[in-house]
Amino acid sequence: MNRQALLTWVDENTARYQSAQLSSGKNPTTGSLSSIVNRTANQQQLTITRMQPQGELLQVWLDSVPFTQLLFWLEHLANKEGLQVQAIDLTKGDLQGEVRVRRLQLAKQ
Repeated sequence: MNRQALLTWVDENTARYQSAQLSSGKNPTTGSLSSIVNRTANQQQLTITRMQPQGELLQVWLDSVPFTQLLFWLEHLANKEGLQVQAIDLTKGDLQGEVRVRRLQLAKQ
């Protein structure tokens, strides 16, 4: 990756992160786990391939997603939405820098 491409990538991801920070309040959001996960995944431009509620937990699967984008989303879920990652299972994604989320288990804190 050359310097200009790296700078562009940093600018785009910084703007995405800041917009996610501004669009959410400081208090945990009310609502079902699935509605919180769907809304925030859409905000981060992540596509969920499958969701499965399991009592107080929610299991989520995503196809190949940029790793840094996944981290921003998980940070947002924890710090802004009051959710906690119980377990995560990742594999290498289709492209360099991407991962496949085989299982993400979330719960409300």
